[in-house]
Amino acid sequence: MNELGNAANRTAQFVCAIAIARPDGTIALQAEGVCVGQILQSPQGTAGFGYDPIFYVPAYQMTFAEMPPELKHKISHRGQAFQNLLPQLPLVLK
Repeated sequence: MNELGNAANRTAQFVCAIAIARPDGTIALQAEGVCVGQILQSPQGTAGFGYDPIFYVPAYQMTFAEMPPELKHKISHRGQAFQNLLPQLPLVLK
């Protein structure tokens, strides 16, 4: 937060990459999730951890720390990565 100083461009994103490997180490499945937001100049909200109070998601007009847990889990980079991965699981569970 302080590292950005008064920078006008405060765009940020969280990215999560998930891979499932076979026993031989080759990648069987992979998925990615991205959550785009902005870094606020001052924290908002009390839930969550780490960057949650300063990571603002314009599409929902709140920080991760202000969101109900169900919404955060759904739209977060991790939530999106798992939403992208889960439909692929039947391909490797045959």
